[in-house]
Amino acid sequence: ENVAAIVRMISIFLLELFLALRFDNTIQWEYKYILIPGYIHQCIVLLSAIYMIYKVREDVARMVTVSYLEEKILPDFRMDDYNIHSNPTNQSELNDDNNDNDDGGHNDDDEEEVPMSTQPPQQRRYYNDLSEEEMELINKLYVVVNIDDDDDDDNDNNDH
Repeated sequence: ENVAAIVRMISIFLLELFLALRFDNTIQWEYKYILIPGYIHQCIVLLSAIYMIYKVREDVARMVTVSYLEEKILPDFRMDDYNIHSNPTNQSELNDDNNDNDDGGHNDDDEEEVPMSTQPPQQRRYYNDLSEEEMELINKLYVVVNIDDDDDDDNDNNDH
């Protein structure tokens, strides 16, 4: 983005310079050559706009409201499903410890895990009650939008 801004500024400068020189009859170039920096500037502006449209579309596709997040996503959300660990070294050490067991790598903790489909339904979870790690992951996966109707009513009352 910075490079595009620099190229745009240079192209505007060159366009103004070439036009001034042409108006003073210092150079006798045809206008199609003098206007090339202007064309470059317009192409960069157009490409930047197209790029921004695609970026915004990606963000809009990830947008969820807090209520949708709490009703549809959080009931089935588990950190383990995303295989994200804050310290990968510790995870590899845990895997090595599990493989050193005398029972062929079998871990007693494996017996306690219940597949998600057979787990009892969890109590409703709220976005504000998530741990810091869970909230960080949710914020990476989704753009969370808070729509608060009470704020709109308050603003309308203040305008009178």
